[in-house]
Amino acid sequence: MKQTLKITILMVLMTIVTLSLASCNDILNDLPSNSETTPQDLVIIGCTTTPEPEGSTPEPDVTTTGPEETTPEAHVHTVVVDSAVAPTPTEDGLTAGKHCSTCGEVLVPQETLPAYGENAFFYKVNADGKTCTIMGIGNYPGDIICIDNYIDGYEVVAIGKRAFWGCTTLTDITIPDSVTSIGDGAFVRCSSLKSITLGSGLTSIGQEVFFRCDALDDIYVTDLEAWLNISFILPDGYELWESEAHGTHHPNRYGKLHFLDENGNEMTTIVIPGSVTSIREMAFAGCKSLTSVTIGNHVTSIGKNAFSGCDSLSNVQIPNSVTIIGYSAFYRCPSLTSIVIPDSVTSIGWRAFAFCESVTSVTIGKGVTVIQSDAFRDCSNIKDVYIKDVEAWANISFGDLYYAHPNWYGTLHILDENGEEVTDLVIPEGVTNIPDHLFHNCKALTSVVIPDSVIHIGESAFAYCSSLESITFGDGIKSVDESAFYGCDDAIYTEYQSVKYVGNAQNPYAILIGAVNRKLSTYQIHPDTKVIAARAFAVCNNMTSITIPEGVVGIGEFAFTECTSLTSIVIPASVERIVRYAFSKCTALKSITFEKPNGWEGRIGEPNVNGNVYYYVEFAADELSNSKTAMQYLTSDYSQYRWDRTE
Repeated sequence: MKQTLKITILMVLMTIVTLSLASCNDILNDLPSNSETTPQDLVIIGCTTTPEPEGSTPEPDVTTTGPEETTPEAHVHTVVVDSAVAPTPTEDGLTAGKHCSTCGEVLVPQETLPAYGENAFFYKVNADGKTCTIMGIGNYPGDIICIDNYIDGYEVVAIGKRAFWGCTTLTDITIPDSVTSIGDGAFVRCSSLKSITLGSGLTSIGQEVFFRCDALDDIYVTDLEAWLNISFILPDGYELWESEAHGTHHPNRYGKLHFLDENGNEMTTIVIPGSVTSIREMAFAGCKSLTSVTIGNHVTSIGKNAFSGCDSLSNVQIPNSVTIIGYSAFYRCPSLTSIVIPDSVTSIGWRAFAFCESVTSVTIGKGVTVIQSDAFRDCSNIKDVYIKDVEAWANISFGDLYYAHPNWYGTLHILDENGEEVTDLVIPEGVTNIPDHLFHNCKALTSVVIPDSVIHIGESAFAYCSSLESITFGDGIKSVDESAFYGCDDAIYTEYQSVKYVGNAQNPYAILIGAVNRKLSTYQIHPDTKVIAARAFAVCNNMTSITIPEGVVGIGEFAFTECTSLTSIVIPASVERIVRYAFSKCTALKSITFEKPNGWEGRIGEPNVNGNVYYYVEFAADELSNSKTAMQYLTSDYSQYRWDRTE
């Protein structure tokens, strides 16, 4: 009896426990799937399981058997573009998507585009009776538009003027291969438009097509050759690369450009097709995935902004057929590491390579005649600049002193015909001007011979030629600008009576560089001096008088500027050139006497890449014979002119 009672009580207890556990499971199963409450947070009456104390670590289940779980190793996705499929009146389509061909992960899922039925677009039948032009949206559903090649049996060949004007909810559109033209203002103020895919048949894009498409982020091109041959219709005098102030014509003015291959995959390496003879402006601007470009020998020009903003572009070969590199052609290409300009190139445009911060090496071909302002602005990592023809280099018109010169940053290397670096430089006879900055930072030079044909040596022309020990000057030099020999080896300098000179063994006093002590009241210029360089006595405030010896042929710009105690000066008959502002701000100056007042003319402006115009004035001998008139002319009225004596 007792045994039977024990068994009965045990069975009742087991039933109670079973019911309690079932109740717990029912509660857990009834929890909503998105609840933030976890089973460990629950306290369920009748359950024997209690939550783990905070911060505790569960004991490992030592009885578990089977293979250990492993986490797949991370990898870089190989992105494949899943092409969009246009909907038809009766069949659904798909948006473009992306997936990884290595792991199969869907990166951008494709969305279904419902069949659009009849009257999706307004269109007009063209005169041929076979084709049509889309004029606007009818009952097309949704914000993503994929236009079919045909509507109601008519081939779609054009998007008409203002067809999608003000469609503010439109986000994506695909232009089919059948479309050859997009009319003026077709997408004006489509303020939500993010993506556009251009078909292979497109040949012309009208004015202001993308005006105020501020959200446009991605432009997909399916045919590189067609893209490079598109004709953009512009107002008279308007250029494609300019800002939207008068309307935006080019889609990648706003967004990133993507080139797709025949499988819909994005291309990072591009070969310019043989039919292309000119890379038009903005052709690859904003193509951030582009890493390498091969330009064939058929291309003769690279247009404005052609590759600007190509963040990943690290390699581009410019062939020996290109003659012009346009404005900002490679502006802000931060991955570009070297630049080789072939001999065929004659002109490098404004900001052509500006802000290419990774460039370390630049080679300039011998055909270049013009380098515009800021061509190498902020290319601060340039280490080496190579030139192969000194005469060609000396005859380049540079747009400004600093940023048009690649050697503003890097060391200049002059190579001979065998590619060996030149250390003993002989400037060819016939060169008349050594422009500003020309041999700046040419650290290998040990000697320079300047021929009689050279008349002028520009600012910083030989600055920081730190190994330069010997200079031979010709007889033709009339002017030397500021800092022309700054930072050179001390061997080229000679000091005499607190004044520093540059010369050679035959005449160590040929060029008067400047006063060593600028606080003296008087200075003696060596009688063998030929040229007083720019700023030679600038701000010598205590100087009351100075004698310029006969034999001096040139007085440089600002040579005596702010000599506020100087009262009079005599210009000897040997002087043939006085550069601008030579006596500016000499507030105590009362007279300037010309020993030879006849034959003087003044000139303002220089012919350079910015198109400056010469202005001349001839000074009558009787005017310059009057010392007060001469003083007035040289200190104020014509002080900004360069004076040359022609007789």
